[in-house]
Amino acid sequence: MSFGELDIIGTIKAFSMNDLLKVRRVVNAAIRAKRPSRPKQGKSEAEKRQAKLYAEFREVHTECMLCHRTENDRPYWWHGAFLIERMHIVNKPRVEDVRVIIAACSFCHAVQHGARFPQMPGLEPLPIVEIIRAKLLYDPDNYDPAFLQKHSVRLLEFPK
Repeated sequence: MSFGELDIIGTIKAFSMNDLLKVRRVVNAAIRAKRPSRPKQGKSEAEKRQAKLYAEFREVHTECMLCHRTENDRPYWWHGAFLIERMHIVNKPRVEDVRVIIAACSFCHAVQHGARFPQMPGLEPLPIVEIIRAKLLYDPDNYDPAFLQKHSVRLLEFPK
């Protein structure tokens, strides 16, 4: 199979598929050569410590702190992966710390980010105070209101 290209005069030049693949390889190699290479670095001690804390958090919290579903309680109409995920309570600026996350199922996490589902009409995201209350009830060891407020761009309301 040949591909044609119209040149300036209007004549057709034919290129085979192999010719086009060769040109593509040369162009891609030239692009890669111009990119600055980043040195591969291992994780810092802080990143390793945080990864360990996240792993421990995941082992302890095996159900959604908002609706109490587990990974085995996927709604019948949910066709994607259904997991217990880390959901950041405050994310502006985003901080990677167990004091600012809760365990939420894929459904609750999606709803908090504004997803709407026809199977659940009228379902709205929870107010931040309710999410903070879930953190206080289900993860009191990592509940730190001062840390949450410090890492939020808005004034937070805390449960009483």
